[in-house]
Amino acid sequence: MFVAIDGDKIGKRLEQYIVQEELVNLSSLSKDILEYVQAFKELVVKKHHGSVYMAGGDNLFAELTDVDKFLEDFFNYPKGNYHFSVGIGEKAVLAYLALKVAKTSAISGAIIEGYEGKEGIVFKDHDFKKTNRAPSGKLFICNAFSINMLTESNGTGIELKFVPLSLEQAKNAIHEEKKNREIVNAIGHEDTSRRVCQSLGIDYQVNRGNNVSLTPEDVVIVAQYTGERLPIGSTELTEGADINYWKVLREGD
Repeated sequence: MFVAIDGDKIGKRLEQYIVQEELVNLSSLSKDILEYVQAFKELVVKKHHGSVYMAGGDNLFAELTDVDKFLEDFFNYPKGNYHFSVGIGEKAVLAYLALKVAKTSAISGAIIEGYEGKEGIVFKDHDFKKTNRAPSGKLFICNAFSINMLTESNGTGIELKFVPLSLEQAKNAIHEEKKNREIVNAIGHEDTSRRVCQSLGIDYQVNRGNNVSLTPEDVVIVAQYTGERLPIGSTELTEGADINYWKVLREGD
């Protein structure tokens, strides 16, 4: 089985650091990626006795006998604030094309398998993603975002972006993330929380008032309510009220 691995949006981060003259960050990022790719290469060769045909930049292309065992080690390997997409296939070209599909996924670190069906090449989520992938952080549903949620150096040096989502996009994102993450409802207002959970199609959870402390592996979706405060016991939005959804990403996700 062939495996193709590529870092997610690494090139964009490198370009950003060059344009903004952030050469220290550029050097640090380059060093990190080189070390990760070298570690992945050693996993293939030394532990899984596979063959590496290419290892450079943020890319690796290899052939292994038991791809699931490799993927288990690969995803359990700590990668800091970086994500890598994966394509696999019985032929080299199928793994390459599957990686191209994985890179278009809305989910960072997607694993796509390519195989030859009766009507041509077919792509699907690899079963490893659903059954064997180790949990990687939590999925927080919040009604606001604060820098105080960041645990690393009070947020210093961390770049964030807020991606607007339609309701359908938010539901799809949650559907994918909950396969590998615990969903944590962090919305304090009970009626707003119930309304958001109902809209997103997730089970209502009581927020115990705990502060949100995010790790690099956590994911945040913000349900931003605008309008008059919901009356106690309300199950519907008031006239003129709306809920807008955002996904909070660290730069490079």
